[in-house]
Amino acid sequence: LSFQVDIERESLIIKINDLSKDSIISIIIYYSISNTKCTALQWLTKEQTADRKYPYMFSQCQDTPGVKSTFTAKITCPKLLTVLMSGLQTKYDENTTTFYFEQKQAIPSYLIAIAVGQLVSYDLSPRIRV
Repeated sequence: LSFQVDIERESLIIKINDLSKDSIISIIIYYSISNTKCTALQWLTKEQTADRKYPYMFSQCQDTPGVKSTFTAKITCPKLLTVLMSGLQTKYDENTTTFYFEQKQAIPSYLIAIAVGQLVSYDLSPRIRV
């Protein structure tokens, strides 16, 4: 598909022709980010974390609530780190430390969240974990 990046509006524009109003499509976008150029992702060095052993990354996005989508995600991280997202974790591959997520309910883009770090959790009940 042809596309362009609108630097002024910080948006990706993908041109799709001949779609009806009720069409459903899937678009896969492969990308990588830089900890010096990405403003939606915040990075803490290992020295800024409680145990000072591993860095921590989290998203803090702002966008229009009028743009909603579902998503799937496949995220690989270093061993000993955990990935959390604003979708359901559907799979985890121990050999590659790859986490798989799916969000079937269309949500605004600013609610798509991710966090990666040496995270711990505690179960308060069978349905509640902090």
